[in-house]
Amino acid sequence: MKKLLQTACWIASSTLTKAVLLAILLTVGYAAGVGRDGEVHYGPMSEWIGAIATFAAAVVALRIATNDRQERTRERILEREAQARLVRLKVEDPNGKQAHFDLTVYNYGESAILDAQIERVEWTEHSGAVGLPSVPGNEGGSVGNRLPVVVPYSQTNVAQQLSVWFVDATGDLIMKRISTDGLGNEKYVSGDPTRVYAAISFTDATGRRWEQTTDGVVKRL
Repeated sequence: MKKLLQTACWIASSTLTKAVLLAILLTVGYAAGVGRDGEVHYGPMSEWIGAIATFAAAVVALRIATNDRQERTRERILEREAQARLVRLKVEDPNGKQAHFDLTVYNYGESAILDAQIERVEWTEHSGAVGLPSVPGNEGGSVGNRLPVVVPYSQTNVAQQLSVWFVDATGDLIMKRISTDGLGNEKYVSGDPTRVYAAISFTDATGRRWEQTTDGVVKRL
């Protein structure tokens, strides 16, 4: 008996079950009453049928409302994920003109994104290459690797860029300067941008944090 009562209490703990129990109590209260003699007097069958119909309608309405709320929540989540997918990344070819890759961030969504920053990078063209979080010699800063705001591309037709430096196992730049011509133009070791993998994180307009990669794989953080 004790175990049966514990089970009944557990079932009654859910919000939906509480609503159903309330509807049952209201149904019984509607179809039955206590007479002056202290005895419970049950109404005619028509009253019971009406009370049961009222109860059933209340349960159905509650279920529909719950399903609608859950569906709206799912739709909002899918909509936000779709917006996050509209943030695209492209590693640009430096053409030997600089010591780093440019990671271009295109925001094709309808709203600005905030605090876009590099989370991880990999250069498969060079085994052991390590991506730096900031300009070489300024490891404590974040120069070139954080964008406070990236506005929608449709508003400006201008994408914004982050920068990626790579060093080898000894800490030396891989894309180092190799020559300078008479006009002062510098030539650097070049690299294949298609061999660079990068992931950035950013915050959308609703305050949710996302990660996007050069492979187009989006996930919520």
